[in-house]
Amino acid sequence: MVARRATPDASGSEDAVEQCTPSGGGEASAPLPSGMMLGGFQIQKFLGKGGMAAVYRGIQISLNRPVAIKVLSPRYARDPNLVRRFEREAGALAGLSHPNIVNIIERGEAGGYHYIVLELVEGVTLNHVLHTAELKERHFLRVIEEVGSALAYIHSLGIVHRDVKPSNILVNRQGVVKLSDFGIVLAGEEPEVPSRGSTVGTASYMAPEQRRDPNSVDARADIYSLGVTFYKMFTRQLPGDPYVPPSQLNPSLPPAVDAIVARALQTNPDDRPSSVREFCDDLRRAFEAGREAVGAEAADSPAVVSPLVQMLDSGAERSGAAETGATLDGSAVERGSPVGAAQPSAPVPTVPAHQWLLALVAVGVTVVLITLVLLALRWA
Repeated sequence: MVARRATPDASGSEDAVEQCTPSGGGEASAPLPSGMMLGGFQIQKFLGKGGMAAVYRGIQISLNRPVAIKVLSPRYARDPNLVRRFEREAGALAGLSHPNIVNIIERGEAGGYHYIVLELVEGVTLNHVLHTAELKERHFLRVIEEVGSALAYIHSLGIVHRDVKPSNILVNRQGVVKLSDFGIVLAGEEPEVPSRGSTVGTASYMAPEQRRDPNSVDARADIYSLGVTFYKMFTRQLPGDPYVPPSQLNPSLPPAVDAIVARALQTNPDDRPSSVREFCDDLRRAFEAGREAVGAEAADSPAVVSPLVQMLDSGAERSGAAETGATLDGSAVERGSPVGAAQPSAPVPTVPAHQWLLALVAVGVTVVLITLVLLALRWA
């Protein structure tokens, strides 16, 4: 039985969904001022706000390195359980090393502010991509492979993410897909004591068993959330009630995808795929079989490619280069310039006319001098 009660979502508003409500209430705090120091890091620019924290672009003074600084909202800092939840993200990330997971740099407390310093990912969330660009099969496969690899890695370490959703999946300028926001992971430590009025996860993506008891879930809860995430990636909607197979909303999908996604969304965890790797491999094989059946390679090459789609394409190129030992320089993509825009060819160097004239005079003088030397030698 597919467990869905959500309604279709086309607003892209999931980025603003709060994960908890503080027991004390209160107004939202104003962003921290540019130039403010938190330990060895300087705030530069407010980037956005999530459920519990605000995120800033900053600089690590000692290395002059750009970073992301995640600061716990002061109104949440009064609740010890929420502070522990915030610090859990740093603890979880500290033990992880994977190319598809955002890296942690430091955590600390300064001036009453709890903060985590993270790798700055120059890019956008998958949620933003889904509402502003049209993805094709090759982009689906890239997200499936890289998010699946990240989740399989943390599951092998006994960690459950518990908040897999498009707004926690980032795509950087080189096309690398990264899993982020480990603030509510379950890693086998003592069970979390939820704060009054709090929830653990995001309702639209949450497995049924996580709603009942968030401290007793295993990797299959992440598989469920990943199934919802992929459903939205394929259709730009959340699964609704009644459940509509994704290929009915997106006819370009192979019909075999329907059963694979439906299996991930089963109410009973035992009826879902046994691992993220199994789920992602099944999806990959379904796309490959569908391509062979209809010869869809040409249809998967749009005439106009949006900048956001080009980011994922550049990731595919980068991966291919790595397999052959070559490298691609992602620094060519600059902020404010369309990633997918055609780049002008290099200009042909030109020489001003006066320089040509000087060169001709120099050649003439040289010829005259050589002639005089030869005559002098002959008369000697």
